[in-house]
Amino acid sequence: GSSISSRPMDLVRTAVAAIVAGAASGGAIVCVVLAVAHGMARGADQPFADIALGGAAAALAVAAAVAFAVGRPLGTWRAAAVAVSAVAGSALVSALTLPVDMVTGRAGLFVMAGLCVAALAGALRMRARAPASG
Repeated sequence: GSSISSRPMDLVRTAVAAIVAGAASGGAIVCVVLAVAHGMARGADQPFADIALGGAAAALAVAAAVAFAVGRPLGTWRAAAVAVSAVAGSALVSALTLPVDMVTGRAGLFVMAGLCVAALAGALRMRARAPASG
């Protein structure tokens, strides 16, 4: 059985919290990786490319894992569905790092990571408010 109430709003709250938590976790990772590697030479044949791609891949994996874990009370299939949505959200954050980097540089990437952490905290608080059944 499920560890949360089957009321529709409890399910929605849990699903939204899982998606936001996953996307924000992955987003924070990619922002920090890019900010730390910011001064490196860029190009397809540079180490920065491997670091950026590795950071993005790690971010997507973390997004899926966090969303699945937070969404687990929804059941396996729903948790998997919210994990897919969280991966898409993390990919969007990853795509937004380019204009943020171009306009604000390393500082902007760290600010963006901070916003992701704040979103993660908010999502976990939202999930914690979902009433438990039984």
